Amino acid sequence: MKKGEKGTEVVFAKRIPRDDDAEHGTLSMLKTFYVFNVQQIDGLERIPTPELVDIDEGDANQLADRFIAATKADIRIGGSKACFVPSQDFIAMPPREAFEQQSSFYAVLLHEAGHWAGGEKRLNRDLKNRFGTKAYAAEELRLRLPRLGERAWRALSVAQDARPSS
Repeated sequence: MKKGEKGTEVVFAKRIPRDDDAEHGTLSMLKTFYVFNVQQIDGLERIPTPELVDIDEGDANQLADRFIAATKADIRIGGSKACFVPSQDFIAMPPREAFEQQSSFYAVLLHEAGHWAGGEKRLNRDLKNRFGTKAYAAEELRLRLPRLGERAWRALSVAQDARPSS
């Protein structure tokens, strides 16, 4: 540990049965840990981070097409709404022309493919929830958090490059 560094306190929470009899409820178990960032530790070898490579939109679209084709998802183009229909196991998508940019078409299609992956024949997530429920919100977060993580990673990479060398 570098001299003067302080860890960040995190708390792990878990519900555990009071005993073998479920009628007696559960207890909350909390355990505190202190964590440190790799930069706070002397002598620790840094794990190289993968380099992010920018590709042009045409190449990105081709990659998305190949990825979607590999899923073998039933994708039906037409109409004005994008959605995954769990009861019939297909993705509905508006035509490409309905989107101002092709990248928007692929962003929506890949999002819906995330819902499709959760279908009964694949990951079997409960997708029969109505808009506005906690379960629906959790499903949307499952699909949006990785995208936010990727954006944060890119932002941090830029910020790291912008730092003065010490």
